[in-house]
Amino acid sequence: QELWTTDGTSEGTHAVTSFGFHAPFGSNYSTDQLIVAGDRAYFFATNGIDGVELWVTTASGSSASPLAEVCEESDCFADRWLRSIGTQVFFQDEDPEHGFEIWTTDGSASGTHILDDSCPGSCGGFGNVLATSAGRLVYSASQGDGNPTTIFIAAAPWVDSTSLFDPLRGAPTLHYCEQGPALDSGALLYFTAVDSLGGA
Repeated sequence: QELWTTDGTSEGTHAVTSFGFHAPFGSNYSTDQLIVAGDRAYFFATNGIDGVELWVTTASGSSASPLAEVCEESDCFADRWLRSIGTQVFFQDEDPEHGFEIWTTDGSASGTHILDDSCPGSCGGFGNVLATSAGRLVYSASQGDGNPTTIFIAAAPWVDSTSLFDPLRGAPTLHYCEQGPALDSGALLYFTAVDSLGGA
């Protein structure tokens, strides 16, 4: 298997990657794991030696190179996803320092970093994107220590995020219901949740 590209002509159809073995994309690949942002494509793959990595193509689509390892195992594609806002891409990564959190990249090694350590330290926030609305990333994540999942929002320059429901500011802690719907109208996000006072 390889990643291919085409401009609609036979001459413009060619392989972008050259992994050279049968399963670089694993057995649980989905459309959530390939995305175009700006003039580049981003995808998860393994070269058969290293773990699963986030790869990015050149602007011309002639080749691709790895940006960051997202999993040490070679077949951990399940539940991995990619989202984009403009030319910025968001993905899930895990490391010993931060645990399982949302990361972001502009397509360069220097521009690839954690978005926010929603569960501080090595515990994982296990972020889940709800919407990319009006240039903002809205996602749910756990803050750890028995705290419920709540809602975070991030915007350019993509160096941190803010909890929409911060008990330190006197607002009730919000428990986002992961199994409930989240609908984006473009300007507003609608979702189901339960607050710390017991209201739904």
